[in-house]
This record gives sequence, structure tokens and C-alpha cells, in this order.
Amino acid sequence: MRIVELSMRDALLDLAGRSAMYRIALSRDSSERPPSWADRLLSKPDPLLESILGDMCELARHHRHSGEDARNNPLWSLLELQWAYDEAYESGRRVEVTDLSPLAIYECMARSNVLVWQGWEISVGEVHETTDDYGCPAFESRIHVRAPGLVRGREFEGATRATARALYLHMAGCQFEGEDLLGEDEPHPAEGGALSGYQRYADDECEPGGAETAGRRGCGYVCSAKHPAAMEQFRQLAAADRSAWEAAFDVHGRYYDSVSGFWASRAAELRVAETGDWVPAYE
Repeated sequence: MRIVELSMRDALLDLAGRSAMYRIALSRDSSERPPSWADRLLSKPDPLLESILGDMCELARHHRHSGEDARNNPLWSLLELQWAYDEAYESGRRVEVTDLSPLAIYECMARSNVLVWQGWEISVGEVHETTDDYGCPAFESRIHVRAPGLVRGREFEGATRATARALYLHMAGCQFEGEDLLGEDEPHPAEGGALSGYQRYADDECEPGGAETAGRRGCGYVCSAKHPAAMEQFRQLAAADRSAWEAAFDVHGRYYDSVSGFWASRAAELRVAETGDWVPAYE
């Protein structure tokens, strides 16, 4: 029986049981560094993990159309691979807003929602590789905005706070009045004095004490922001179990999840999706 043919309670109990079986399998791993779920999928077929991943995505898509949300259920905390449900549920979900603001725009872009306001639509398109103002490789989403009654619209680059403000100006025809509560985008590491602020941010979130990584001190923590659910799960791991978070990185201070595409570096490196190479985030 397919997972979507069960009631929500039965579906979540089924997934909770399989999630528990997966955690038991991990606890029995005698290796010094038990493989992550991504490593397990890559190294050999893992029917249990594949079934959880597939059913989380299928259930999320079903719930989005039925108006249900498993994340509000008490059983949610027992499930593994929650990021898979988050991304499948939120990606492409239409969100109608009555009061447009840069913050509402930014939050919808971060979740890959389709924002709808007075006939306007904002959607997040494909990710493409580019080169930033400092010559560093970067990856940006194409943000599409369409005015009421138009088939084709305008394209913006990057799901950033600056883009959210530009989109608000484009749609509302004026600057947002008052404090937009967005804050500022993280400064580029190459911006001289801004580097210390960037490093403090990294230290506060994941690198307390400015730990030496990959033989370089003070290089900073860098991660992909293209998969917010996976990024938040990784941040939560750092807060809840520091040793497990550190063990997720390889000897070069790199972490890559082939299923979600999320990557992180403790040595200020960027991962090039097309080649799998790691390159310096700044020179």
C-alpha cells in the first residue's frame, strides 16, 4: 500500500518505525565514523533509507495538495530525513500574501515558494553557475517576477535580501516604508575588513573559538544556501551534537550531501556542482 493511501497517523507511525530502524542500524555501526545517510546511499543500495526518502517526498506532495501538514503532528519529531519533506512540500507551493514586504518576498524565495500578490507572481527558477564581482565561482537562482496580465516577466539574480528589496520596489513602485527587518546579506570574504564580521558570524553559528580547519586558521565556515531545509538541519546538528557535526566533515574540512546537494566547508571553500571540485571562496 502506498504511503499516501494511509491516514496521516498511520503514515507517520509507519515512517517513525522505519526511522527508528535506521537509527538502530547506525548505532550498530562499529566504525570510528559511522557513515551519514548520504554515504550509505552512495556506497551501496539501502532499501530502508531509500524507502524513507521516497515516502517523505511523496507524502509531502500529497499533503500540499490536500491541505495537510505533517510538521504540525506530534509524531513529526520521530522522523528522519525531515528536510526531504520540507523541500518537497515547499518547492513550488503558492503562497498568497495580502501585505507585501521585502521580508515576505525573501522568506518565500528561501523556501522556493511561488509568491502571489495582487496578480503578481514571484517564482524561483533554476540555479546556474556564475562569477561574482571578485572573480569567485558562485551559484545563483534565477528569480522570475511576472506582472498581472503578462505571459513573460522580468528576471532577477539570486535569492538574497538585496533582491527581495529590489523586487519590492519593482512591484510596489516605491521603497518599503519603515524597517523591513531583513538585515543585510553576508559580506563577501574578499571585502577586506568585512572578513572579520563574516568570520564572527561563522564562529557564532558553527565554529566557536575560531577552530583551525584544514591547516588554515580563521578561514571561516562556508555553506550552500540553495537548500535551506538541509542547511537548517545541519545547523541544528552543530548546536545539538558538536562531535557528530565535526565528524561529518572529511579530512579536508569538507561536507557534501549528494541527495540534497547541500555542501559545507570549514576551510572557506566552494563546491563546483558540475565538476565536484572545491575551490577557494576567496584568494
